[in-house]
Amino acid sequence: MQLKDRPLCAVDDCPRPAKTRGWCQKHYMRWWVHGDPLIVLPRGHFRTQTSCNVAGCSEVPLARGWCHLHYKRWKATGDPLKTLPMGRPQQTTCENGHDDWYVYTGARASQRYCRTCHNQNEARTPTGRRRELLKRKHGMTLEKFEDLLASQGGVCAICGEVPHRTHLDHSHTTGRIRGILCYRCNIGIGYLQESPRILQAAIAYLSTFD
Repeated sequence: MQLKDRPLCAVDDCPRPAKTRGWCQKHYMRWWVHGDPLIVLPRGHFRTQTSCNVAGCSEVPLARGWCHLHYKRWKATGDPLKTLPMGRPQQTTCENGHDDWYVYTGARASQRYCRTCHNQNEARTPTGRRRELLKRKHGMTLEKFEDLLASQGGVCAICGEVPHRTHLDHSHTTGRIRGILCYRCNIGIGYLQESPRILQAAIAYLSTFD
């Protein structure tokens, strides 16, 4: 997406493009540090707040007016005063009946899947993630990708070597899939702007030194 096509910051009269949570970088950082995207600090300000917002805590605030300890508690439990779970997580049974699910009681963000469920879910495996990426970016199935690589003899379409990492090469203008390349060849034609003229000039340049 071009910069000019990005939506603007959600703050009224802010001409900057939105980056995170609908705010530009400036208003997002104000929210992240102070909890309010509209807060305006005086010029030359540097940490005017000298102590944590929690009563009785004299530590220097890190974010949202809390010190490191209370901010860390808030991120984990949603409450800056709630004690973080300590020690080893408890072993319990997941909703699918597997007994290898380890969770911290009282934590806001806990592991949603046990190890067995995670391994059985193909979408979470490297093959599953690659299948999803090919479908989303190129509209190609993993089977068609493997057939295309097999039609090239299992090697890069340019250098002819067996690629350690395969990359699906396509035209950034038309979206047409051209072939499968190794990492170096894919990066190389990208740096040369995918231009036959520049590639021919590079060949002529290297030939003069043979």
